[in-house]
Amino acid sequence: MKALNKALRGKTKICFMDFEGTQIEGQMIALGAFKCDLYGDGTIKKRYPGIMTLVKSKDRVGYYVRQLTGITDWDLSHKGVAVSAAIEQLRRYVGPNPEDYIYCCYGNNDLRIINQSYLIDTDADLEFLRLIKRNFLDYASFLKRFVSDEHNNTISLGNALKMFGVNFVGVAHKPLDDAHNLMLLYDAVLNNHDILMRQFELTLTKSHSMPTPIRKLMDELEKKGQVNKEDFERFIKEAIS
Repeated sequence: MKALNKALRGKTKICFMDFEGTQIEGQMIALGAFKCDLYGDGTIKKRYPGIMTLVKSKDRVGYYVRQLTGITDWDLSHKGVAVSAAIEQLRRYVGPNPEDYIYCCYGNNDLRIINQSYLIDTDADLEFLRLIKRNFLDYASFLKRFVSDEHNNTISLGNALKMFGVNFVGVAHKPLDDAHNLMLLYDAVLNNHDILMRQFELTLTKSHSMPTPIRKLMDELEKKGQVNKEDFERFIKEAIS
């Protein structure tokens, strides 16, 4: 998949991550991560056991986040570690060459939580945080180029999994489970080209812009005076190959 290979920037390792933050300030309260080795085409070669860490915050969790995640202020004060310690655990988890990784989350809220990390704890490894940001992949935004909901909006992780025939594992908004399910979605998208093609075709019909397959279809129509469904499918295949 050319678009994904470009997004991976030649990396052959990926770390799927999920962060939870406080309701008001978005301070980190938990992180989960799963790392994988990749083949040259971006498909998963090897999966490793994941990690999860609760993180102390200066901000209160908040009612909404507590209901969503099940994480309480008591959990953080008794089981959480400092932001700097959590970031160090993540750095040790990916190993001695963190620059070899793409760091993948579903949505950009995780990136905002990462940005808050150094503001909360100046002992956090700033170079590693910058490395994550440089090699960050928002998979929700990437997938929206090909798949969207009925209103042409980004779909949730759970709905994306359903679309590709994958059952959600564990509990939503538990960082380790969300990171795991993001890995499953990534794998499913790469291994279900027929589903991706059908969903991309539906997305194109809802688009208000002019994606490459449509532009090529219009060019073909101008050259030949007519086009057919086979032409449309050929241009879609080229776009997702």
